[in-house]
Amino acid sequence: MITSVQTLVGYLLRLCHICGRGLMTLSCILFSLLVLLVVFGSILRYVVGTPLAIADETASLLFLSGSVLTLTYGYLDKKLIRISLFWDKLSDRWQKAADVVGTLAGAAVFGTIFWSTLLFAWDNYTFGTQTVMTNMPVWPWAMSIPVSLGLMSVSMVLSALDQLLDLLNPKHNLMTEKR
Repeated sequence: MITSVQTLVGYLLRLCHICGRGLMTLSCILFSLLVLLVVFGSILRYVVGTPLAIADETASLLFLSGSVLTLTYGYLDKKLIRISLFWDKLSDRWQKAADVVGTLAGAAVFGTIFWSTLLFAWDNYTFGTQTVMTNMPVWPWAMSIPVSLGLMSVSMVLSALDQLLDLLNPKHNLMTEKR
């Protein structure tokens, strides 16, 4: 029973990893557009003498979206900071238990922020909020935050479940397997 649940969790974690990689690719595209916009805006401003009014506003939206879309990929690829002052003193079993508790606490925090940002993006959509200079709708940019945080929350819950199952059945841990 535990092995079949671990297999299902493993497939779902791999799906989250694929989605996280897709969001990371989208983030790279957004940052590339950001660089092009800044270079083009600088050329227009300093060489031609005509500033591009939309450059600053659009650059900030690209930066915001590009930044938050990288969260899930960073988490699933274990690009994390771990405070090893106490961690190294714990046994392997206690480290796994602390991982479960910490991951679930993080999932609760990200889930709460996900819900708040989802409501914010929905309000932007409902009220038709637009940017000041370009009159672009804000909701597609705002929606990048709950999309990333939602996937992050789901990934964390699945990771905690995998870690808990590993505590119960230590023979097979899906998070440490090669993807």
